[in-house]
Amino acid sequence: MDKNKKTAFFLILFVAVVGLVAYSYSAEPVKKQASGEVCPDCGKVHGDEGAEEAGGSETVLEGQISQINPTTAKSLKVQLQELDSENCANDVANALAALGSIGKIRCDLTTKQFEVEYDSAVLNEEKILGVFNKVGHPGKPITGS
Repeated sequence: MDKNKKTAFFLILFVAVVGLVAYSYSAEPVKKQASGEVCPDCGKVHGDEGAEEAGGSETVLEGQISQINPTTAKSLKVQLQELDSENCANDVANALAALGSIGKIRCDLTTKQFEVEYDSAVLNEEKILGVFNKVGHPGKPITGS
């Protein structure tokens, strides 16, 4: 490759990277929370992780916690009384993960709903609802299967 083509290639690559960086900074702003500061959304003290503002495509959080037996898998959808930040959702998700036998978790911050897939041979709805109460985000079951 001659020198002019190489220069043009790296110039185009540089402009593309700068464009991507500029686009990522123009996305939704992040609301930072100082360590030890009380969260305005839930009244709890969170760590250094900061809290993203709820909005746009960031309102649905989901993840696979562990593999569970598909023959005994059940799903529970819970309507929470309050859930305003990703930090609050992470508190609930971490507490559910500590139970064990939790498959997938899906949280919608807009509707304040959690969907939990669990192994019914090990857990039941009462144990799962107890976790929501324990972390300060009580809710009521919408559906169970």
